[in-house]
Amino acid sequence: MSKVPSTSKLVNKVKIIGGLLSLVIIVIIVLGIIMSKKAERDSFVINIAGKERMLSQRITKDIYFIKAKDSFDFVDLDRSIEEFNFYLKSLRKGDKNLNISPPPTMEIAQKLIEVSDIWKPFPIIVEALKSNIIQIKKDKDLYMEHLNTLLDFSDQIVSQMVKDQLPHHYVNLSGRQRMLSQRMTLYFDRYLKTSNENDYFQFNNAQKLYDVTIKNFLHDKMILQKTELLKLIEENHIFWKGYQEFINTMMDKEKEINEYITYIQENNINLLNTMDEAVWLYTDNSESKINFLENFQYSAGIIALLFMLYSYLLTKDLETHLNMFVQKVKNLASSEITNQQDMHIDFACEAELKEASSHINTFTKKVNLAMERSEDAIKKTEDAILQLQEISQEVDNALVDSKIDDTQKKNLNKNLDNTEDIAIESTENLLHVSKLLKKLQQNLGNISQTYNDGIENNTQKKR
Repeated sequence: MSKVPSTSKLVNKVKIIGGLLSLVIIVIIVLGIIMSKKAERDSFVINIAGKERMLSQRITKDIYFIKAKDSFDFVDLDRSIEEFNFYLKSLRKGDKNLNISPPPTMEIAQKLIEVSDIWKPFPIIVEALKSNIIQIKKDKDLYMEHLNTLLDFSDQIVSQMVKDQLPHHYVNLSGRQRMLSQRMTLYFDRYLKTSNENDYFQFNNAQKLYDVTIKNFLHDKMILQKTELLKLIEENHIFWKGYQEFINTMMDKEKEINEYITYIQENNINLLNTMDEAVWLYTDNSESKINFLENFQYSAGIIALLFMLYSYLLTKDLETHLNMFVQKVKNLASSEITNQQDMHIDFACEAELKEASSHINTFTKKVNLAMERSEDAIKKTEDAILQLQEISQEVDNALVDSKIDDTQKKNLNKNLDNTEDIAIESTENLLHVSKLLKKLQQNLGNISQTYNDGIENNTQKKR
């Protein structure tokens, strides 16, 4: 008898289907947890990238605020620059403390490099801007002192002209100098606050007119004859040249400030747009992960349903074959199977039933062995009966010649008859058992032959 493998085909199928179904469920759960964690991290990274956009705008706002309010408070501006630098570095290189990973795609990494290139000059320009703002605000205090000195010179010159009894147009021109100094102050101060080109134009015109007037005074023949007046005008001219140099230096610093602000304003838009593109790239990457998870879950769900359907069909098929097998075995037990056709089973079945067939073959061999022993027992019983009959005949002959009474003869004959009856009855029982074993042997042989034929046919079909 061939050895049936311990691990059957059906068990393998059930194990494989169960394992695959469990694997799909575990993968869905694990991937769901992983993607959920990634989604949280992506949301945090997108928030950081979005904050960079806000910081770029806050830096520009702080610069305008400082310039407009004549303030030296750079705390908010410095904090904004520091945060922008820190978060930009974290986005580009990753930060374990913040649980930020390096850029997930080359496109995002390249976009962050563009942001870094645009941002690189910003801190340098802001520092230069801060330095000029601090300096120009300090110079404003000196500017007011110089202005008062300039006004004093104009008052003294006017008074001296009146004292020297110069014509009225000299006094008028000297009085206009006081007005021009005030006019320069007005437009200069407005230009520092608004950076309006018209204010600068008005300031420049007033400065030129003041300079022309004082130079004309120095070369005027009538004034050259007035020693004290000429001395005041020369002192005024010397002071005016220093004042003019001082105020032009302030104007140059203001122009630098305006150029820095213009640069920040223009490039801030580029910085904002590039950072905005990086944010959208992060968003698209996060959405693609979510879409992948959804598609995977749908696919895994369909696969799981297919496994469940296949398991159901397999179970139904197994149930049908088992019911058929059990019924045939019941028929066998009740001796209702009379021919090979009654025992035919469709062999599109699993290895378990084939294994059962092998056990039936084993049982058949044991029945055959029992048949042989039964026949041998019947033969021996028949021999024993013959011997009993011979002994009984000899006893009868001996009793005829014996001198025992009739009562003892009757008892002895009765015992001999009972012994023969028991032997005959035992023989009959053995014959009945032998017939049953022959019938069982025939049925088991039909079963074994049917299973063997089915296995061979199934093997040929597979080939």
